[in-house]
Amino acid sequence: MKKILVALCICFFSSSFAADIFGKYENSSRVVEFTEDTLLISLKTFYGLHSEEPRELDATVEENNSGYELITNFVRQNKVEITPFMLWEDKIFLDYCVRGSAFSPSDTSTGAIDGFFRPAGNKSGFEFGPSVEKEELTGYYFTKDKVFVIRYWKATVPYETTQAVIPFGEELLPVDKFLDVGGTVYTCVHGAGTEIRNIKHWDFSSKNKNFSINGKSLGFFNEDFSAILLGKPYLTKSE
Repeated sequence: MKKILVALCICFFSSSFAADIFGKYENSSRVVEFTEDTLLISLKTFYGLHSEEPRELDATVEENNSGYELITNFVRQNKVEITPFMLWEDKIFLDYCVRGSAFSPSDTSTGAIDGFFRPAGNKSGFEFGPSVEKEELTGYYFTKDKVFVIRYWKATVPYETTQAVIPFGEELLPVDKFLDVGGTVYTCVHGAGTEIRNIKHWDFSSKNKNFSINGKSLGFFNEDFSAILLGKPYLTKSE
């Protein structure tokens, strides 16, 4: 029975990648190549001067409203792993936020930076085995001149399309209480509550697309302000 299940998994993961993903990407430690129907990874050795023979992963890529998901079947570990990522100008980011609720996306046509940006990535990389998963994620809520920093943590509860709120004067700013990121559920409120307490906020000015809080640069907004790309890209296209 186990052999049959493995065979079914292999058939399921044989679909092609999206055309705009095709190509070779790399960082200081590895080269990752997406062809029409395979994912190849080779590790760099000797301080990046040499690459090992590429190894094929049993994987596919799917597009969703948060970017892309690399879905990898690790047969030996009997595990299917989902690694969310965003492709921007030939660069792959694993740490990023997307604008709006997962079940009620926001309109970004105004070009203004406002509202909820939810964290959408939680894995450490594209690996030959299961990768490290983040215990906590950070989201943001922007008003005209403030940014609220929202802490999410892993929760052993079912995912629900439920809102939580940030008290701000006479307003209640809505955010997602639960997130489903890479198949793992995170929450920003304990138990049955819906109000986020003791949340930090900072002055914010959107003079350009750079994103910084309290003088510290965290990343930048994409062209239509529908996403924040955080930190450095994980991979950059080389071919």
